[in-house]
Amino acid sequence: MPFRPALIAFSLFAAASATAEPAPGTVLVYDTMTAVMGDTPDRDEMRLTLLRAPEGLNAFSECRGPTFCMLSLRRGLFQYVRAAYPEAGSFDPSLTYGTDTFDDMEMLQKITVSEQTGGSIFPLVDGKRVTWTETWASDDFNAVYHMSVEQSCCVPADNPLAHSDEVWTLKYTFEEVQSDRVAGGDFTFFYDPELGWWTGSKSVNRSAPSKDDPLRTILIEHRLKAIEAPE
Repeated sequence: MPFRPALIAFSLFAAASATAEPAPGTVLVYDTMTAVMGDTPDRDEMRLTLLRAPEGLNAFSECRGPTFCMLSLRRGLFQYVRAAYPEAGSFDPSLTYGTDTFDDMEMLQKITVSEQTGGSIFPLVDGKRVTWTETWASDDFNAVYHMSVEQSCCVPADNPLAHSDEVWTLKYTFEEVQSDRVAGGDFTFFYDPELGWWTGSKSVNRSAPSKDDPLRTILIEHRLKAIEAPE
């Protein structure tokens, strides 16, 4: 795509401020590469389906393979409000997925956000850094994580499906605290402001049952390969 400095600067600012996103029912299909450090990479695809959500929130499912899905309700794309793990195809795209819808699901995680600094994640601002704490609670799992998102504008869009000439770099980190477990990760998302979503990501995830156990490192990359319009 040709580079148009004045136009793209305006469109990046306007789209980042408006936080537009694909219509509910849109499916974003990503090529996925997963590699446990030292092993041969596995390649498959992830299907991310945008769902209806209350104003100010994002609801979407991320499905890998025929069975595993994560359904999440978030604020500003990154801050979790609810999470659940339904079977693939068991959610209804016609519903609005608010907290009450999630609270009827099995394997539910309720998340509380606290200690936020740096303002809200949107609108995007070059150099902005937002931090917060998430407390995850369920019948079977409880954890506290410290998170951050750092925003940087901009790099050339390296994807033929990009709607913008340039994309934002959003660096997202999380680390479990108040636990002997090790769980953390560093992510780089390439956010397309005209699409209103990310066209690709790279991440390094680290985990161990305890701080005395060997660290397991997983590399994951996503690259947008198809956009399916709502039916």
